Amino acid sequence: MSELNSLNDLNNMADPNDPGEPANMYVPNDNGAARQGELTPVGVYVRGGALFLDGFIVGFPIMLLMGASTNTNLLIGLADLAYHTIMVGAYGRTLGKMAAGAYVVRGNGERVGYGRALARAFLRSVSSFMLLLGHLVAVFNPKRRALHDFMADTRVVYLRPVGRGRKAAVIFMPLLVSLLVIAGTVAAFFYPPVRLVIYERLCASGKGRWCFSAAQAYRQGTGTAPDAEKAAHYYTLACGGGHKAACGLSGKQQDTGNQAQATAGGTRSLEAFEKACDGGDAKVCGQLGFAYEKGSGVQKDVSKAAGYYKLACEKGSAISCGALGFLFRQTSRGPQDDETAWALYAKGCDGGDAWSCAALGSRYAEGAGTPVDFARAAPFFEKACAGKYFPACGRLGGLYYFGQGVRKDLDRAAAFFGQACNGGTAVSCYNLGALYDEQGRYSDAAALHQKACAAKYGPGCNNLGALYQHGQGVEASPERAVAFYTKACEYGSPQGCGALGSMYQAGEGVQQSRFQALSNFKKACEGGLAGACHNVGAIEEHTGDKESAAAAAPFFEKACASGFVLSCANLGRMYLVGRGVENDFVRAAALSKKACDGGIPAGCSQLGLQYYNGEGVKKSAKLMAAYMKKGCDGGDVLACFNLGAEYSNRKNYTAARAYLNKACSGGYKKACDLLPRLPR
Repeated sequence: MSELNSLNDLNNMADPNDPGEPANMYVPNDNGAARQGELTPVGVYVRGGALFLDGFIVGFPIMLLMGASTNTNLLIGLADLAYHTIMVGAYGRTLGKMAAGAYVVRGNGERVGYGRALARAFLRSVSSFMLLLGHLVAVFNPKRRALHDFMADTRVVYLRPVGRGRKAAVIFMPLLVSLLVIAGTVAAFFYPPVRLVIYERLCASGKGRWCFSAAQAYRQGTGTAPDAEKAAHYYTLACGGGHKAACGLSGKQQDTGNQAQATAGGTRSLEAFEKACDGGDAKVCGQLGFAYEKGSGVQKDVSKAAGYYKLACEKGSAISCGALGFLFRQTSRGPQDDETAWALYAKGCDGGDAWSCAALGSRYAEGAGTPVDFARAAPFFEKACAGKYFPACGRLGGLYYFGQGVRKDLDRAAAFFGQACNGGTAVSCYNLGALYDEQGRYSDAAALHQKACAAKYGPGCNNLGALYQHGQGVEASPERAVAFYTKACEYGSPQGCGALGSMYQAGEGVQQSRFQALSNFKKACEGGLAGACHNVGAIEEHTGDKESAAAAAPFFEKACASGFVLSCANLGRMYLVGRGVENDFVRAAALSKKACDGGIPAGCSQLGLQYYNGEGVKKSAKLMAAYMKKGCDGGDVLACFNLGAEYSNRKNYTAARAYLNKACSGGYKKACDLLPRLPR
């Protein structure tokens, strides 16, 4: 049986070093730690001011965009975790601490890496949810360490003198900011024109609720003169942004003043969009193209979509150039359409559309209508990554790891994988974790695989299961390993299914079950894992009955065809003895030779036996001896015994004794019994 539950081979790697961390964050002594005597703790009030500023920086924009909801709180929590991890890991301090002149260092004064920064950020979040009780611990110890500082072994210190004025500004800045926010909120609430501007700005971000508010303002003339066309325009945007209440109004024309509301069956709104497009509004042309492409609010019409995308592209909408190129690729009728698509992608990329740049990078990386050229792909991926199309960052990381089209640079690969991971690309989290696996940084790897698994990326769950199974970077737990292997299998990882099958077969972390082992091995086999196909065959063959032996043959066949040569040896033996299949010496010889050539000693032994008996091949003592020797040298004790017996028949007792001794030492009892009977 093959071992299936070890760590997988890795497709893309990354370097674990923290890129971009400034070397001069503080002055090190000879061993790289800050001079302890220069580390002055930051006071509680200053830390509180910095904490408020960081909370405002992270939370206020999200509150402004999302409003108050459970999802908003969750998003703020995740953003806060990412913000503190990235800022402390990269710069040793957040923006709030920069304002205060403070740094976060380890307890011994050394800089804080990303792993520790993440742990500290998480513990800090937990402390914050406990009514800030963990922060209050700083009041009661001379080094002003909060609870999360003790747990993460960090300190918040000054590395150089900071004046009283700066400290006072940080302490009182929260009060000033609060007053400004309150004043701004009051102004927006009591001054409708300001409120309308805010609605329009927020609507541009794609949030339907704000588009709906803008539509209501234009319909009712709140903060502006009543404008029915603009109201209809914003109702349509609100509907497209997911505001269901607006969908019933997006096709209605709202009359102004004291006139009654009149329904126009959706045509007036569409006419307003078309009029805006004709008037040169590239964005509206693109929106019309998207609506017709997807059938959103109008009947789906790809030809009309292409026409509007073309107008938008000509008017300068880079994203519409890319969208039109995509339509050409989707409906391509030959090389001419493909070349038109690539030209449109190029125009979109030149105009700043990151997705178009990524599409061009993929063209050259994958050889779509052109030879594979990683050197041409790299600049496009880099431009797309700079435009925050994060999957392109991951592709670029792969190029730098493998040195494809660029000089191999693990530091840059790590940076791009990390950027893609932070941007939500699960495969890049896995790839970065896979590199840490390779380098033995298992605890860091576990965090990344956890992130990939949480995004339902099966290989991440599989590698996390392997870490728990072997106790690498986490406390060993067969039960948790089974849980993560189960997730990996559910999320489409054949390796996860295979590993789960091995756990059920061994009864490790779960009750032993032949049925569950077979079921999961079969799933892995269907997913293309040749070793799992072999395992199904081995279990079925060793069940003992003819039906099971017959069921084993197709799985050995599939595994052998996929290059798993141990299955070739097993299938060759089945054809040799007629077990589960019709006896076929010629087929047996071919399979045994494939296994022998692939390094399977049993295949050599079987082929040697066929040359000895002349079954399926021409009888040859020379070839028999050669294949038996190859099998014996590879560790097959049956081959050693057969050679020993053959040399004994030829009365070459010295050679016979040598091979029988080898077989006997390997545990083959018949060889041990025969040895004393050889003449001296």
